[in-house]
Amino acid sequence: MIYPWLTEFKQPIETAYGINKLHHGILLGGQAGVGKAQFAQDIAQSILCNASSNQLQTCGQCKSCQLQKAGTHPDKLVIGQDNKTISVDEIRKVAQFVQSSAGQNANKVVIIHNAELMTIAAQNALLKTLEEPNAHRYLFLVSNEPMRLSATIRSRCLCYNLVINQPEQVTNWLANSSLIAQPWHILFAHQPLLLLNWHEQGDLNQLDSLYSSIECLHAQIDLKLVDEILKQNPKHINVFCIFLFAIIKKYLLNKKIMFNTYQECMKLLAHFENSRKTILGLNVTLATNRLIFSLQAQLNN
Repeated sequence: MIYPWLTEFKQPIETAYGINKLHHGILLGGQAGVGKAQFAQDIAQSILCNASSNQLQTCGQCKSCQLQKAGTHPDKLVIGQDNKTISVDEIRKVAQFVQSSAGQNANKVVIIHNAELMTIAAQNALLKTLEEPNAHRYLFLVSNEPMRLSATIRSRCLCYNLVINQPEQVTNWLANSSLIAQPWHILFAHQPLLLLNWHEQGDLNQLDSLYSSIECLHAQIDLKLVDEILKQNPKHINVFCIFLFAIIKKYLLNKKIMFNTYQECMKLLAHFENSRKTILGLNVTLATNRLIFSLQAQLNN
């Protein structure tokens, strides 16, 4: 199922496929949580369906569809789902896969998730496959950061930047998912699957508490609560930084701080983010507390 806000991107792919002009290499870029992976999966399933003919539709009943449901389709190869570096050996398997005969219909499909995690050697190996395409072989590269791929890789692919052009479709979809909207959800309006994932994992209440605890950043903050939440879920520190950025920006828009104060706060946030990424063994609790104290000093100056 392609999410409703991405159906507009399927149409040109379906049109090209219907006249046997679909490009052999398609790069799907876009923010995390927009639905790229499911989009690639849906297109791949349609291409492999025995009943699809020249339309990108799935019957759900043929042998090919049943094999896909079982995860055992011989003409479909998926790599990169573990969020780890993609090695040259994995890409060599892609080359071998596309060169071999199809087991069901004439088509074979490869999906490379997190394509930006390919090593330089892996990207170079993939180039040969992209530059010497086999008939009825389709490669889908899925990436949150497509600009990390080499320019040559990108030039050999048909590139789509999957974005949400009709936010009301997301609003309606989230409402149907029984997700109770909170003010901070607007920060992730273009990444709805992140919200759904947090909802399904039971993280939304915790994130609600995190946002509420720092919303009045200039006032006294329950640092103990912030520390507990971030210790329990270290992955939420990225959300914590997004919250801080949005709250400080709100102070600026409401004319509670001057622009130079806003700039100083942004520098503090950037330094914190850089420290997290570059300093091994960083005491995150200490760094987080220091960041909050420094931001408060700027806001209350």
